[in-house]
Amino acid sequence: MKISVVIPVHNAGKFLKECVESILAQSCEDWELILVENGSTDNSLAICREYCENYPDRIRLIVSDVADVSAARNRGIEAAMGEYLVFCDADDCYAPTSFQTLLAIAEERGADIVSGQFCYKRERCYAAGDVHWQRAREALNDTLYQKKYTHFSLCAKLFKTSLFHDTLLVDGRKYEDLEITSRLYLKATTTATTTAPIYFYRQHRDSFINHWSERRVDALWAVDTIENTMYHEAPALLKAAESRVFSAYFNIFILSNLNGRKYLAEQCAKKIKALRWAVLWDKNVRLKNRIAALLSYCGGLKIFSSVCNCLSMSRSRRDA
Repeated sequence: MKISVVIPVHNAGKFLKECVESILAQSCEDWELILVENGSTDNSLAICREYCENYPDRIRLIVSDVADVSAARNRGIEAAMGEYLVFCDADDCYAPTSFQTLLAIAEERGADIVSGQFCYKRERCYAAGDVHWQRAREALNDTLYQKKYTHFSLCAKLFKTSLFHDTLLVDGRKYEDLEITSRLYLKATTTATTTAPIYFYRQHRDSFINHWSERRVDALWAVDTIENTMYHEAPALLKAAESRVFSAYFNIFILSNLNGRKYLAEQCAKKIKALRWAVLWDKNVRLKNRIAALLSYCGGLKIFSSVCNCLSMSRSRRDA
């Protein structure tokens, strides 16, 4: 078995069939699909069982009562029999030749991780593009600096399953991709990135990223963990990690102000001030982060806070 596909399923009945059909439509046929149904209250479990009955040799079902995507992915990883792992969210899809493309790239030079791109309209997803080869720590450096064509998602990637031996996601956390991907790159040797948009990422109002919740603060846990990991295991990547930390803290600073979380905003501001000098003078840091660092010296944090608070109050009156 070449590829094991892991899909955590939680209240995904609206899009699940489209997602599974995109796997069944793959031009590469050497794959298994592991559906991990975790605590759905809609018809997701019935859909999973239907596919397992129709494709008993290709699709397996794991049922869990715990509604946690990290735990679900871990169950799928532990059950996987393929040489490689591919992840997909239950409301997204892969282009028909995605697996074939990723596998061919991986086997050309023995890459441990092959990364593809996202698209936001399904008709624009295809599996053709340029390929860029890197040693894993170079790729991690670029990803921490948020360079073009890099991302921390587990989706739109192909991993050697062996990377996950003794390396699993942290249960109960959001932004779990961000944290574990750094550890996987540290274990890897050779990586490749294709510019091909192979993965359809569905944007909709119900998605986690489109709503404020206290779970958004897990982004800070993720980047703090990455920073600590680089400090102890890969000091040469620490500056890149600090850039990613700054980016996450600035984002949560804005969101916490918009949502009336004053204490959290103050904590983020302290971290921003601690890192801004290094970020401002690091030429590898993306421009928007360097601009944010510069503005923070000019009273920008207070201005951002005031504007966000006004917007928050306006929204509260509108929703009342």
